[in-house]
Amino acid sequence: MTNAGWDPADAITWRSALHIAVASLRRRSYPDAPVSNLYVNGRKQDFAFEQELGDATRRHHVRFWKLDQLDAHGRPLWLGAATHDIGIGVSHANGHPTHHIAADIDAERDKLVGDVQAIGGVEIAWVDNFQPESEGRNAAGDRFVTDRRLAVVSTR
Repeated sequence: MTNAGWDPADAITWRSALHIAVASLRRRSYPDAPVSNLYVNGRKQDFAFEQELGDATRRHHVRFWKLDQLDAHGRPLWLGAATHDIGIGVSHANGHPTHHIAADIDAERDKLVGDVQAIGGVEIAWVDNFQPESEGRNAAGDRFVTDRRLAVVSTR
């Protein structure tokens, strides 16, 4: 991911939480800012990467979870979720501070796929109708729209 221009996100600590809060309020840079924990099958992400867009309130980021399955070649399978943070505010769902995301989640998926393709050594396949709904709201209450496709990235 670093070869594709993505920085590893810092772990969430008191220090990193204070750093992102101050950087966000002052619209300052924090290229390795932590991302909140999200869970798949009861486990938080194993890795997170990001690309900051000028200040800590706007960034591209992706989380990855290692699955308990292997592919046909015996390699571990990973699940990723990418979003484009467009600003900070209050969650529509619980009233807590949060980053709000761009509604077009496919644009973020396509950006990530393009960045990884640019470094070479990957193959991309698509799964149609992966997402059951073409629009909805995320856990923070932000609206999303999607073509419902899943990108499957394999290393050669």
